[in-house]
Amino acid sequence: MLVVIGTSFSVESILKSAYENTIGKISEWSSSDEATDEDRFAFGVAREYADFVHIRPFYEFRFARRVPALWKETSLVGAHWLRKWERKLFLPTDYTIEALYCEFIENMTHLTYGSEPDVTHAWLDAASPLANHPVQVKLVRQVGATAAEIPRYQEFTTVASTLASGGVHSVEIAGNSQILISLLAPRDWRDESGDAEVLFSTPVLTRNVREL
Repeated sequence: MLVVIGTSFSVESILKSAYENTIGKISEWSSSDEATDEDRFAFGVAREYADFVHIRPFYEFRFARRVPALWKETSLVGAHWLRKWERKLFLPTDYTIEALYCEFIENMTHLTYGSEPDVTHAWLDAASPLANHPVQVKLVRQVGATAAEIPRYQEFTTVASTLASGGVHSVEIAGNSQILISLLAPRDWRDESGDAEVLFSTPVLTRNVREL
């Protein structure tokens, strides 16, 4: 999976870079770096996509629907006509290729893994205070633990953080008893709990914090 996605993303980036730094750069220059309706539309789609991949697999984003929306939501005439029509030709081509690729990956993923579930399963310490927490809980008395279904992706981080703040302890998450966590913290911060091991740290050049 990582090889396929990594390779395809690299190829996509190289091809887009070659285009945007030649034809795209010329059309951008012709508009005096002013955004056209088509540029603003592309910005909006990029924002939608960035938000979407926090909660669902990337291949479920429907790029194909953005093609008719582009023609419907942007004018045929206006300022910077060269940039407008270069974007009108490039963006539908880009979205169509993205849609075909996503459909291919989705079909292959379903054949290999089945449909992606909406939840992550976790074992929680049965002694943890679970009342009034936003998770679907099933008690498993045979092993003295609680099986919980927690929303996947970015929602998992929010819910898991809420649970941890409320004193709920995880025994396993998705079958893993050792969990890797990335943390942004002040440079002089030290973990004094003894519950975790620092694997590495690196400075964040734009902020006075470090990632653990």
